[in-house]
Amino acid sequence: AHDVTLQRDVAIKIMHPHFARRPDFQERFLQEARTAARLDHPGIVKVYDFGRQDRYLYIVMEFLRGDNLRKMLQDLRAESKWLVLPEAIQIIRQVALALDYAHKQGILHRDLKPDNIMIKPDTTNGLPYRPVLTDLGLAKLVSGGMVTQEGTSMGTPAYMSPEQALGQETDARSD
Repeated sequence: AHDVTLQRDVAIKIMHPHFARRPDFQERFLQEARTAARLDHPGIVKVYDFGRQDRYLYIVMEFLRGDNLRKMLQDLRAESKWLVLPEAIQIIRQVALALDYAHKQGILHRDLKPDNIMIKPDTTNGLPYRPVLTDLGLAKLVSGGMVTQEGTSMGTPAYMSPEQALGQETDARSD
């Protein structure tokens, strides 16, 4: 979308109506969005606004041009290329620094995967791009006791920690 007031492109995430119509979820959503909006780290997508309009809950965030890490790796693989080790280490390091910052602010990601790491065309620390975490806290929001039953889990199975897959309590180590 385009913010006509501030003259900038933004990304808008609208929560599924199945969740959004639940009053308990609405309050939890607003609480999580407030927390995410306070994060200020170059490796984490910026949240500009959030709210409720009629039956919709939404988050307005920084629009990141470019692909995600999954797409970048697929494109490399299609060309029979691989990330060189120093580049892979730098990606992991930058993602780990962003996660560490989020954890120190009390936020867990809970759905960390290549799809949730955008590749921003912004040179940084020896890379021709910057890896940026997206969807921080949203997995917690969806998997929090308000939406799922005890002992169930949400997220992407291939990327879940064992405790998350078992529906157990998670912490920073799970990310």
